[in-house]
Amino acid sequence: MAVKKGKGPRVKVKSRNRRVHSSQLTVHGFRAKLQFVFSIFLILLGVVLVGYAASKNFDFNIQRSNNPTTQQPVTTRTQFSKIKSISIPKIERDLAVSDGKFENGRWEVAAEGVSFYTQSALPEAGGNTVLYGHNKARILGGLVDMRKGDMIELRLENGELRNYEVTETKTIKPTDVSILSTSTDTILTIYTCSGFLDTSRFVVLAKLVVE
Repeated sequence: MAVKKGKGPRVKVKSRNRRVHSSQLTVHGFRAKLQFVFSIFLILLGVVLVGYAASKNFDFNIQRSNNPTTQQPVTTRTQFSKIKSISIPKIERDLAVSDGKFENGRWEVAAEGVSFYTQSALPEAGGNTVLYGHNKARILGGLVDMRKGDMIELRLENGELRNYEVTETKTIKPTDVSILSTSTDTILTIYTCSGFLDTSRFVVLAKLVVE
C-alpha cells in the first residue's frame, strides 16, 4: 500500500522563503533610504560650500597692512585722469573701472566690472596701479589664462590710452600684501580670487609700454 507524502514540510519551506525574501526587501529598503539621505547631505554640503566661496569671493580677504610702505597717497582727481575702462584681448574682456577701497576690514568690490584701489597710483602719476575684480566668467574669471607678453589696455577718462605688457603671473596667499606696495616703475597690478573655494589670489603684473 502506497504511503502519501505529507505536505507540511513544503509549507514550512515556503514560509521560510517568504521570511528570507521579506528580510532582503527590508535590507534593500534601508539601503535605498540611506543612499537618499546621503544624497541630500551632499546637496546641502554643496550649497554651503558654494555660499562660502561666494562670500570669500566678495570679501577678497586680502588684508591691507597699516604699514605706510604698502600704501600710496590718494592722487587728486583734478591732477590726473581716472581710469574709465580696461581691455584684455587675451581673455576677450572690455570692462568698466570704478573706484574701490578697503574699509572696515572689507574690500569694496564692483558687482560688475573692475575696481581701482584708490590708495594706489593713477596711471599718469606713475607707480603701482592696482585693479581687482570678482572671479566670475564675465569679469576676471579667465585671468588665470594670462601669460607673459600678453597685452592690457587702460582707457582714461581724458581719452588717453595706456598699454601694458604682462611681465609676470603668480598665485599668492590672501595675506600677501606685497602686491599693494609702491613702485618707482610705472606698473599695473591686477588680481582676483582663485584656487579651491577662492582661498588663493591670482595676480597679473604688467609694465607700461613706452611708445
